Amino acid sequence: MTKTVVGIFNDSTAAQKAFERLSAYGFTPDEIDMTDNADGDMMSKETGNRGHADDDFGDRVSRFFRNLFDDEDQSERFTSAARGGTVVSVYADSDDRAERAADILDESGAIDVDNRERELSSGQGRMTQDRSN
Repeated sequence: MTKTVVGIFNDSTAAQKAFERLSAYGFTPDEIDMTDNADGDMMSKETGNRGHADDDFGDRVSRFFRNLFDDEDQSERFTSAARGGTVVSVYADSDDRAERAADILDESGAIDVDNRERELSSGQGRMTQDRSN
């Protein structure tokens, strides 16, 4: 069974470096998706994106997390954290590879969704996106 590991980044440069580290570890391009607000598509390999060509990034990211999580609250937490950021999804074929993917995403600067939620709810945090590349 395929395991999906997701990292959310404020900085698209950090997300690109995570992609490169995942590739160097041995994940293939078919096993990694990287999408940000500037991209025209966000698609889960498991759910597809048929019939939603006119959706904006927020709609696509929301649908992605709703299909990934059974829990509506969990889905909304990740959707809120991902808006304005870059999402890196890794599709691993084993628990060990999923664990390694999670480590690489964390080491590369993926945000902590719980911390981001606290920052946003307290008014201290704001979503930013690096458009320099």
